[in-house]
Amino acid sequence: MFERFTKEARQVVLAAVQAAAESGVDKAGPEHLLLAVADGDGVGGRVLAGHGVTGASLRLASAAGQPRRARLTDEEVRALSAFGIDAEEVFRRVEEAFGPDAFEEPAEEPTRRRRGLLGGPFGREAKKVLELSLREAIALGHRHIGSEHILLGILRVGVSDPMSTVLTEHEIGYESARKSAVAEHRESA
Repeated sequence: MFERFTKEARQVVLAAVQAAAESGVDKAGPEHLLLAVADGDGVGGRVLAGHGVTGASLRLASAAGQPRRARLTDEEVRALSAFGIDAEEVFRRVEEAFGPDAFEEPAEEPTRRRRGLLGGPFGREAKKVLELSLREAIALGHRHIGSEHILLGILRVGVSDPMSTVLTEHEIGYESARKSAVAEHRESA
């Protein structure tokens, strides 16, 4: 199947694996593929950019959705506040007593990855995205698999919040992305 991937689509796949590794995840998921498509200069990236979505906006949304200090989310901090606990004061006192790195995760020793033995660098959902990208290419009558087909596969499988919220806010769904991708192909033909 990978022989049908365009140069841009291959770059997306490699960038997704790299993004997963940089984030400390063993296997790339649909979110990593979406970031790679958004960062790329292929049709998929242009479709996203045409709707106002960039890799930077997706990263910003992901960073905002990350747990706070002590691995507490904003919702958990609000829940503590409802019981009269000032989490910010607790954080301040812990850092005062134990130092500014008190809430940092201890550095883990890098494990040696033995790629290929346990299904390769992609998680189950990412593999489904790549399978669907082939189906999308066939359905559109294309002989190649491009970043636009990967994008359509991602939209069929879905991504988790907060990235799904970004897509919803920019009104990017499967149908709108498919129409934009078809229009891109017509313009370039």
